[in-house]
Parts: sequence; C-alpha cells; structure tokens
Amino acid sequence: TDKALEQALACFRTNDHDLAQEVIANDKEINLLQKKVEEACILTIAREQPVAGDLRIITADMCISNDLERMADHAAGVANTVTQMNRPVLPDYAQAIEGMGLRCREMLAQIHRAYKNLDAEMARDVAAMETEIDREEYQLVQALLEHVKTHPGDMEISTYMMWAAHGLERFADRITNIAERIVYMRTAEVVDLNY
Repeated sequence: TDKALEQALACFRTNDHDLAQEVIANDKEINLLQKKVEEACILTIAREQPVAGDLRIITADMCISNDLERMADHAAGVANTVTQMNRPVLPDYAQAIEGMGLRCREMLAQIHRAYKNLDAEMARDVAAMETEIDREEYQLVQALLEHVKTHPGDMEISTYMMWAAHGLERFADRITNIAERIVYMRTAEVVDLNY
C-alpha cells in the first residue's frame, strides 16, 4: 500500500502515464492479498474457535486488511487521475498535494509500528494527525477555486488536483480506521477517533 502511494505521488508529480498505469495494474495484487488475509482469518476462526483477545485480534485484522486494500484503491485513484490529465499539474499547488502525500506515508509508517506493538496510545496519536490532512485538503481546494476565477483555462487540471487531494484525505481517513482497530485490539474498547 505504501509503495502504491509512493508511486502514485511520483506519477502525479511528473505526469508519468506509464507509471500511473503500473500503479493501477498492481492494485489487483493488493486486492488478492486482502482476500488471502480475510480467508486466513475466517479459517482460523472456524478451526480454532478463538475467544476474547484472540478473537478481537483476528476480527480486527480482517478490518485492517480491508482498510489497507481501500487505501491502495485511493492510491490507484490518484494514478487514474494522472491518466486523464493532458498536461502537468500546476506547480504552485502541487507542493501541497505532495506534502499531504508525504504526511499520509508518515502516518502509514507510524500506524504500522503501532500495530506491531499493539500500542493504543501511538494509534491515537496517529489518528490525530488526520486533522492536518483534512485542513490541508480544505485549504488547497479553496486556493484552487480562487485560482480558476482568474485562470478559467486551468479549470480541468485544477479539478484533477482536487480529486487527487481528496483521494489522499480518504487514504488518511482509512489510517484512522486502523488506529481505531488497534485500540480495540489492545483495550476491547470501541472508539471513534475522527477528531
């Protein structure tokens, strides 16, 4: 999922249609991995009949694998946007999207560490980072809407850039879902971490 996002950001930055097609094609592999995790979890439940903490972990893992798969879909969505663009992105606004993407990758790396250590507090901290991504998306959309008022010829590319930013916001939102599952795995508490 991280590689998909890294490549999606690279093709967005450089308007690389070939790399964009590669990201889209590789999404099928992530879909298959998600299905394998889900099948393994279901088989484990059927064969082992886990209870309490073990059952929480297995059911949370199923949800987490689904969120990771959806995050990869959002990365592929950014790449798909590139395939529709007939010109490079607007450099004055592309930096904001790049920054959002880097923060998403940082959140993903941190949530991975929280998952490995079943660290509920770290998971909560990562979820709190999503607020910044939401704010950045809002500011970028407002700036692009202002831009097209004086540069109507940039409407199409501006729209594609807004789509990419929204895909990144959704990517970060899925990380918050994973954070909620980690808290559940660790504490048995169902929480809403959408700050």
